[in-house]
Amino acid sequence: MRSSLLHFIPRGPTLLALGVLLGLAFPALADLARPLMPTTIFLIVLGTLLRNR
Repeated sequence: MRSSLLHFIPRGPTLLALGVLLGLAFPALADLARPLMPTTIFLIVLGTLLRNR
């Protein structure tokens, strides 16, 4: 699991933009993902910031 997370860290901003586009294209999917959004955004931004150190 750790290796898969490390794979996505450099693509944080791209993942956020893709998530927004998918949410606009598929509102039902956005409703399902809504409870996970704060944690997911925090982890993506944290990973992106830690990568730059």
